[in-house]
Amino acid sequence: MILTSCSPTKYLADDESLLTGYKLKLEDMRDYYPEVDSLINPKPNRKIFGIRFPLRLYNLAGEGDGRFNDWVRKIGEPPVLYNKEEIIRNTQGISRHLEEKGYYRVKVTDTLRQKNNKVRVTYKVDEIESYKIRRIIYKFDNPYLAPHITLDPIDMDPGEHVDYSAMDDEKARLEYQLEKLGYYVYNEEGIKYQVDSTEDEGFGDLIFRILEYDLISLEGLNLLSPGNKFTIKDVQVYPNYYPRRADADFSGYMESLLRTEYNNILYHSPKNYRFDMDAISDAILLKPGQTFTRKAIYQTDSLLLQLRMNHSVDMRFKELKSTNDDEYNEDHYGVPLECHIQLLSAHDYKKIHFGYGFGFNTMGFAINRSADGGTGSINFAEVGELRLGFQINLISDIRLGGRFSLRFLPGLTFGSRELLFYDGSGIARTFIVESNFLEFPLLLKYKSGRTKNRRPYLIGGVNMRYDMASRKAYMAGEAFVRLRPMDLYLELGFGIDFFRERIKFSPEIKFSAGLRDVMIHEGDPYGSSIEGLNSYLLMLCFYFE
Repeated sequence: MILTSCSPTKYLADDESLLTGYKLKLEDMRDYYPEVDSLINPKPNRKIFGIRFPLRLYNLAGEGDGRFNDWVRKIGEPPVLYNKEEIIRNTQGISRHLEEKGYYRVKVTDTLRQKNNKVRVTYKVDEIESYKIRRIIYKFDNPYLAPHITLDPIDMDPGEHVDYSAMDDEKARLEYQLEKLGYYVYNEEGIKYQVDSTEDEGFGDLIFRILEYDLISLEGLNLLSPGNKFTIKDVQVYPNYYPRRADADFSGYMESLLRTEYNNILYHSPKNYRFDMDAISDAILLKPGQTFTRKAIYQTDSLLLQLRMNHSVDMRFKELKSTNDDEYNEDHYGVPLECHIQLLSAHDYKKIHFGYGFGFNTMGFAINRSADGGTGSINFAEVGELRLGFQINLISDIRLGGRFSLRFLPGLTFGSRELLFYDGSGIARTFIVESNFLEFPLLLKYKSGRTKNRRPYLIGGVNMRYDMASRKAYMAGEAFVRLRPMDLYLELGFGIDFFRERIKFSPEIKFSAGLRDVMIHEGDPYGSSIEGLNSYLLMLCFYFE
């Protein structure tokens, strides 16, 4: 029904066109295809097995109102329309990107192929020239830094094309090494780079210059410093932080939080919210009085996520103005930093949560053939080619404690199977057996340890299915295969939870095997060749919780 619901352009206005695809022609620059392709926006509507299924699902709601139509539109995908201004922005973006890669005199053109309210765009890049690297030069205003910096650029060698993004990466590498020495945020102006192409057209020297700054000591003397060292002064933690509430009314949100100081860390937590302060304190390696280092940030982030009580971790730093009386005076300890650690609510600690899902399936039969090969002209039966089906589910998840949760996923599953019956000369009859299941699965989910924002899991249980298509009426004298409507299935599968700020996305593969013989043999001329007929499904599911 969904796959054939309507044309993808059915609800477009006369002056609107659906963007069906695009093509990139980069001539001799195919190595840049992935990064240039990422600049194209918007992308056409997604295809699943060659069909724009999310768009067709969206169109299935039509132009009507109501909760069901709104829900269908929400899980579907609205049509991506052709927009001339967006095509121009894409063309300009490709040109700028290639210029950043060291190419100049870049010419990017776009051509359209339009038919029946559908548009396909072709982007072509030609007439380009590029600079090549002659030498890579590092200049240190303060010779103290030179022995501490490794001069080993990444993805840049003499003779290669000048790549400005690679130069940005090299600048970031230099900043990282300076931060390891205690120079937090060396400064946007602290490292400069340029391409000097004055000596030879087509070639240029890449010059990186590391500057130095003047600081005034307590005695009024100028002290040369290659950057600013930063020291952690305060650490503040926000367990179960809600960004949307904070963005809507930050002052009111902060006033609603309970302030607790523990192990030199100030906690801002919702009232009546229970959490393990000892575990969080032990995981935070950014302690007051310590010099800021990037390594401490990475380790703190990793340890906090391993506690499994945090959905995600967001660390922010605020530079404080020091005074002569300040304990953390710049000249002795570095510029003081205030560290704010926001711990977003974890799905794992909710007692119950809900969601929805959809997916695809293939159905089949496990056939137990009769020992005598059947009676009459029919000798045996087998399942034909697999067909694609579709299912939708609602989700109720109850946390049982530890790594287990109980899940109830009522839903609808649509699909069909091809059943072939053979006589002595070949295929005697082909039946397309349709099934529209009303299902009630009760499953147990076992979750592994969480690695950053990913967590694999296993799932299994039972599923009671009622086949509404088994009651289909047939005309008198019409041959058909009769199935029992009710069956109990065993299910087993695996998947991965991907955690985002406000949602958990879980792709899952699951196998479901029926326990009953679902064929009604009495009065069926084809049933004599089959002793038992068990149903099974293989499903690919996508859950949003």
